[in-house]
Amino acid sequence: MWLPVNTRRLSFEEESFTRFSVDMVRQYMQEEELRAQHQNSLLKLREVALKEKTKAELAWIEQQKQRIRKKGADESYPQLKKRQRGLIRRLQQERVRVVVKNLLLSFH
Repeated sequence: MWLPVNTRRLSFEEESFTRFSVDMVRQYMQEEELRAQHQNSLLKLREVALKEKTKAELAWIEQQKQRIRKKGADESYPQLKKRQRGLIRRLQQERVRVVVKNLLLSFH
């Protein structure tokens, strides 16, 4: 079937635009995937840093508790126990935040 020149040109332009649109969507999807991978890596690093910080703070509290036991100053001991529980609670809360963020990223 023979088409007029204008119709062929329009068809070619439509095809070019469609190809361009598909390429743009593909590029956008690749960029989003890369962004999600970077975000996931950052969240993992944040969790590792949080664990290390909490571990160091708990070790410091243990040292303080030993020092207090040696001195016999038991009035400071409950404060350290309270601080220790707070650190553990904060670590658990932050872990939940990281898990939720990872879940949200996986849905994108």
